Amino acid sequence: AAIGGNALARHNLGCEEGSKGRIERAMKHFIIAASHGLDESIEMLKGWYADGYINKEIYDKARNLYQAAVDVRKSPQREAAKLAKQNMSDEQKQRDEILFKQPSSCHVGDCSICLLPLPLDVTRYEMIACCGKPVCGGCLYASVMRDGEVRDGEVALDPKCPSCEQRFPRSQADRDLYRMRRAEANDAAAILEIGTGCFMKEDYSSAFDYWTKAAKLGDIEAHYNLSSLYYEGKGVEKDESKFVYHCEEAAIGGHPLARRNIGAHENKNQNDERAYKHFVIAASLGDDESLKLLKEGCESGRVKKKDFAAVVRAHKAA
Repeated sequence: AAIGGNALARHNLGCEEGSKGRIERAMKHFIIAASHGLDESIEMLKGWYADGYINKEIYDKARNLYQAAVDVRKSPQREAAKLAKQNMSDEQKQRDEILFKQPSSCHVGDCSICLLPLPLDVTRYEMIACCGKPVCGGCLYASVMRDGEVRDGEVALDPKCPSCEQRFPRSQADRDLYRMRRAEANDAAAILEIGTGCFMKEDYSSAFDYWTKAAKLGDIEAHYNLSSLYYEGKGVEKDESKFVYHCEEAAIGGHPLARRNIGAHENKNQNDERAYKHFVIAASLGDDESLKLLKEGCESGRVKKKDFAAVVRAHKAA
C-alpha cells in the first residue's frame, strides 16, 4: 500500500521502523508520507527535530514538501470557494436588479371594467365572488343602477356582474358556492379568500396551506400574508429567511406594505441605503407611512431634498 502511494500506510511503516530503532529508515518513510500532505508524519518529524534525532536541513526539506502537498490539495478547494462566492455575488446582483425595479403599478391592479388603477383602500373596490374580478366602486354602482334600482338601501331588481354578466350572489351561501367553484379551478384569488376566512377563524395552519397554494399560483397578497405568518410564528415556526423571501416576492409584485416591511427589516440590520430604496418605491406606490419615514430622513439629512420632492410627486400621482 505504501508503494502504491498510501500516505497512512507509509507513516505506519515509519512508526514500525522507528520502534525498532531504525531511525534513518523511519525518517525516509515519514518524509515520503509528509510529501503527500499527511499531518501525522510532519508532526512526527517536528518532534524528532526538537529531540535532535534529525537536523534542521532534513526537517526544512520535509516541511517544504508537506506544504507543497497541502497547497496543491487546497488549491481546487480555494478555487471552488472563490467561484461559489462569485456566483453568489452575481445571483445577489441579479436579485437586486429585480427587487429594486420600480413596479409599473400596485399589486391590486386595475378595475376590470374601466381599467383605471384601483386604490389601496380595500373599501373602495370589490372582488366579485362570481368571477373573482376586481371592480371599482364607481363601476359597481353603475352596474347596479343599470340593472336595477336601489330602494331603502336594497336592490329592487336582480343585477348582474358587470364583468361576467352572471347574477350577483344574493347570500353568503351563493358567495361561498362561487368561491369554491373557482378554488376547484385553481383560481388563486378564490384560494386566497378561503385562506383569509380560515385566518379570521384563527385556523392558522389551514390559512398557511391555502395561502401557500395561492402563492405558488402567483398571488401577491398570498406572499405578503405568508410573510406575516413566518414573522409572527402563526401556524408555522418563526423563520426570518422565509419572512424575507415572501416579503420580497410580494414587494416585487408591487405590494407597498411588503415593500415597507422589507425596508424596515433592512433598516433594523443597519442597511440604511437598501432600506431607503424600499421606502422610496413603497411611497411611490402610494404608501403613506413610507412617505413619513422618508420625510423624517429628509429632516435628519439622510435623504436629499430633491429626492424627497420627487417621491412626493410620485406619491401624489399614485
